[in-house]
Amino acid sequence: MTFFEIFRNPIKTPSDARRVKAVDYPQLREFTDVLLFSINGERSQASILAGGDYDGDTICMIAEPRLVNTFTNSSLKFADPPAGFNVHLETAARSGHEILNTISSLNEAESIRELQMVLLDTVTREDHCGSYSNMSDIATYIHGYDSAKTHYLSYMHFNELDAAKSGVRVKKAVWKKDREEFRHLDQPACMRKPESKRPRRSETQLEKEEPQRPQYLGPFVLDVLNPFAKKQEELYSKLIEKLAIDEDADYDLALLQPFLSADHRANELQRDEGHVGMSHELKGIKIFVKSNREAWRGLFEEDKSNAGSQLAQTGSQGSAFSRASDFFRLPKAARIQAKREISDAFWNGFTSQLKHFSEGEARRVMCSYAYYHAREKARESAAREGGREGSLAYAFVVAFKVLAGLKGEGHDGVYWTFVEPFHDLMVPRRNLRDEGRL
Repeated sequence: MTFFEIFRNPIKTPSDARRVKAVDYPQLREFTDVLLFSINGERSQASILAGGDYDGDTICMIAEPRLVNTFTNSSLKFADPPAGFNVHLETAARSGHEILNTISSLNEAESIRELQMVLLDTVTREDHCGSYSNMSDIATYIHGYDSAKTHYLSYMHFNELDAAKSGVRVKKAVWKKDREEFRHLDQPACMRKPESKRPRRSETQLEKEEPQRPQYLGPFVLDVLNPFAKKQEELYSKLIEKLAIDEDADYDLALLQPFLSADHRANELQRDEGHVGMSHELKGIKIFVKSNREAWRGLFEEDKSNAGSQLAQTGSQGSAFSRASDFFRLPKAARIQAKREISDAFWNGFTSQLKHFSEGEARRVMCSYAYYHAREKARESAAREGGREGSLAYAFVVAFKVLAGLKGEGHDGVYWTFVEPFHDLMVPRRNLRDEGRL
């Protein structure tokens, strides 16, 4: 008989992690890579873990005795919303019968419009999921993991997470009240991304305060772990440096191979046989990729009047993004849609007829050149901004699947998920604590 700790992300409440007892039933030994729970008791074990169920949810398990043996289960009250929680919510869902009754008195155009509004409701409505997640993190830091405020905000996050399916959402007045209470507070420093990876704050945005953790709550776990993690990062960085791999290498040759191969063949044909057709087709591919990346850059540029991006000029609701931060102030769904339009244009916008490339080869060359061009622009940014490189995000947004395939492509159709010798360095040793680093 052995004890384990199980949990299910996002672990917003204390009950989302539980210490459980594992028992050995010979008749169940044939099952592997799956957790089997007892059906006895008042409620399922999965439902305690962030409202899970048995339809394929991912549940993580920890067997490390030093963690399991010191873990104490919280009260099950955290596995349910706080009392009176539903008064903060409203139902936006409509039954099919209600919809049919509504459109029965409308003409065809009005009926189509009504159905579109119903079907697109979850896409067009304002999403508060990320905001409530952030507020619950702040509440955890300043009020404690088991506080009533954290409990309430965590379940607001859960509700908004499922709102698209359930049709149950937070009331506008409740949302405004909650937002006003926390809008002046930044994420705790221990939870924030590095400054270099955070969106630039608009001049009109509120300057936020650093949350203060009361002394009676004791040290916050991330305030203790982050310095240790930083030391480990420095340690492993030094180990990687010893591998004699140039971390500032200009390019990843695996990602460049399709473009370099096509460029070499085109040059050979032109030099040896005087055929310029392949060179012209490759030039067309390069021009298209450059134009597509300009549209991407236009999303983030401060001066949109000269941007080559049609999308950037129209922006949201038909108006231009006047500053770089305007893009980041858009709702998450709008930002995703803007990037998706760039990606769709990359995959569907190149319509030139090609004689020297098959469709599959042309796709690989386009993706490879997208990486090359993004890398070139990143280097230009580094030279312009004193060493700070630009982002390669564009290439991996529009061509992630193909680039990942190129990187993992081995011999004889075999794909590798890790490149040696990094694999061994990505597995933390179990004796880290014993080595006196914590």
